[in-house]
Amino acid sequence: MTSTEADREITREEAMARPELCADPTKTNVGVLDDSIPDFEEHVMHVSEAVVLEPHAGGAAGGPSITAHQRRALKVALVQRGPKEMIHRDPVGSNCNPYSKYFGFGCQFWCADFVAFCIDRTGNRDKKVPWGYPSAVKNITLWGQKHGKIHSMPREGDIFTYKDGDHTGLVLSANGSSFMTVEGNTTGPEGTFYVASHSRDASSGMYFFVRWDF
Repeated sequence: MTSTEADREITREEAMARPELCADPTKTNVGVLDDSIPDFEEHVMHVSEAVVLEPHAGGAAGGPSITAHQRRALKVALVQRGPKEMIHRDPVGSNCNPYSKYFGFGCQFWCADFVAFCIDRTGNRDKKVPWGYPSAVKNITLWGQKHGKIHSMPREGDIFTYKDGDHTGLVLSANGSSFMTVEGNTTGPEGTFYVASHSRDASSGMYFFVRWDF
């Protein structure tokens, strides 16, 4: 990516000609720390239950609150998780997926489309997001930078983006610099790509956290 491309929104036309401008699915496992958590799947289950069962927008007692829209987006994201028939890239390797299709796009890299889908489906459903072309991770980061929404530490409901623009997802929970995610076009337990949760840590310095509140 050139310095000029790094400072402006990626368009659909540019992304179609150069898919690498949107994301890089081969990098989704960079920074994943699942193996560092004993009984990782059980931990994910408890974190997910906390999101689903929380009746009102707001963090844990004494913690920062999140908006009702952020919580709805997380709940929709959780429903998508797992190696379901419609969630798998179908056929495998094609990048065909329901999230890009929702925005009227064909088979393509879809981690950013997954984030946009969760936000729009729980918002006004106009199939648009504030950062313009929804499929480019860099567009999310640029929007956050322009509107003062970038943070260095995670909070539940944030969008995380790789600083190099290769991947994005939603922050399911956060504890200091450690955070749990729900993310699309990411590596699942069998090495396939679908919607899954991972453990990550902001101390690596590889993430931006976009605190959207619309």
